[in-house]
Amino acid sequence: MKLFVTCVAILTLAFGIFSDTLAFGIVADANAAGPTLWASTGSTNSRGGGRVYTIDPVLQTVTLIGNSGLNKLGGLEFDNSGNLYGVSGGSIGPANLYTLSTIDASPTFIGTSTGIQGIDSLAFDRSGKLFAGGWRLGRILTLNPATASIITNIPMVGSGNAFTAGLTFDPSGQLFGSRGNSAGHTEDLVSINTSTGVQTAIGGRTNVISDIWFAADGTLYGVRPPATCSRSTQPLEQRRSCLTPGFGFLD
Repeated sequence: MKLFVTCVAILTLAFGIFSDTLAFGIVADANAAGPTLWASTGSTNSRGGGRVYTIDPVLQTVTLIGNSGLNKLGGLEFDNSGNLYGVSGGSIGPANLYTLSTIDASPTFIGTSTGIQGIDSLAFDRSGKLFAGGWRLGRILTLNPATASIITNIPMVGSGNAFTAGLTFDPSGQLFGSRGNSAGHTEDLVSINTSTGVQTAIGGRTNVISDIWFAADGTLYGVRPPATCSRSTQPLEQRRSCLTPGFGFLD
């Protein structure tokens, strides 16, 4: 397994256009040079949030799929059948689960996850079980993808508040998390025991890695905001680059 975080080539392009949430998906295109990223903006809809894009990381081209009409679309993920899921509300909530059209980003409401303040990351395992990163304080959840109801709710144990801004499974089925800018974190990446919620640090704290995705060959991709972002002085499209992204993928 290669633990390799790729940030700059994708983010230089992507973060100048949209903000909070990125999701990887592999399209069924034999002529594609590499994976196709699926991305959504995570601010309020009136400020440009809720838009869904695709990104070609090789050609560095971005295509707008559509406006979902949702606010704080903080997590995206494909299930094993190629259906795109999204959760709105971010860590603030409420956590509303949807499926999203890959044609125009139109949402179909599934339900609201009650008993948690908010959800900001999603990850399906190979068996089709849906995991989520919940808040308040870091929690690892499993959700019913048909109703959004919480099946299990386990407090995570790690540095700081243990919140994970992003989740992904590696090809062997191990769950990993990215710590984003969560309070008190001392590492950027962790592996997570899905039964106990215990996090194991991987390396130290060097970047704000908002979310992560494993390719089939074991390469780990990640995203982080650029160091030069400034909410107060830059135009709106550039200020969006200061927000937090998230990943998912279609296997």
